[in-house]
Amino acid sequence: MFDSWIGFAEGFLLVYAIDDRDSFEEIIVKYNRIVKNKTKEKPSIIIVANKCDLDDKRKVETKEAEDLANSLGVKFMEVSALQKINVKEGFLILAKELLLKKGKLESSLRDDSNVRKKCYCF
Repeated sequence: MFDSWIGFAEGFLLVYAIDDRDSFEEIIVKYNRIVKNKTKEKPSIIIVANKCDLDDKRKVETKEAEDLANSLGVKFMEVSALQKINVKEGFLILAKELLLKKGKLESSLRDDSNVRKKCYCF
């Protein structure tokens, strides 16, 4: 079922938990399935590390995830759904990227400088 709806989507948030290495390793599997099924245009993808509030239980270092995102040519950010850190911002960044691709975003809205920076990186 995952493969069938990939064709309809234009943007993806690939989420893993920083305290769960298996969920991180699944990111590359999902990324490859998306790329395999999206042959016309590279989709907008953001790798999202959830639970940045649990830094003391971290099993995936930020640098490792940043390196993966850089190697895949996608964006990366850390969020905390529990603490409500950057959750909205992740969706907004993805939406802005999709609108930019379609040429439907005013230049005044392209600046990300107002995005809260706690647990946030590209």
